[in-house]
Amino acid sequence: VTSDGKFLFPDPPVDLEQTPVVQKPEPEQPEYSLETLENLAKCLSQKESKLYGSSNCGWCNRQKELFKEAVQYLHYIECSDKETGQITSECQEANITSFPTWIFSDGEKMPGFKTIEKLAELSGCSL
Repeated sequence: VTSDGKFLFPDPPVDLEQTPVVQKPEPEQPEYSLETLENLAKCLSQKESKLYGSSNCGWCNRQKELFKEAVQYLHYIECSDKETGQITSECQEANITSFPTWIFSDGEKMPGFKTIEKLAELSGCSL
């Protein structure tokens, strides 16, 4: 790379000001009706599935946004103590080490963001 950061010297040289940066697009998520999302969220709660997260976690917020207004039916546990910034005792007792983490009724702990389809599959709830 040149000192001005404009050129790379592979063979042939590449002018970074002329070469567009291509970002990998996020996979599109299917659009579900609010009724479908409510039914899934209620089923998850009835099956005692829990979502552990933190309000300052982008993936946690994105996970909740998938449910739109139906998020109110999820059993969500906030793991960040607002006063101390530390992990709450409830989340420590559940051995939550990353956010978001789902725990399903069979005790299976699944860390990471999950699609609507994957949540239905893991929980046995229908879409």
